[in-house]
Amino acid sequence: MIYGLTKGTDFEKLCDGAAKAEAAGVMTYYALARMTKEQGYPEV
Repeated sequence: MIYGLTKGTDFEKLCDGAAKAEAAGVMTYYALARMTKEQGYPEV
């Protein structure tokens, strides 16, 4: 994910973890939005 001076450092691992957490959050949001739409609450 990160190249150059930070490659292989703890900072790279931290950034990788943050990116994965962000992606998981987005997927959760879309799953919940889809569920609410199916339940008849499209405005959520």
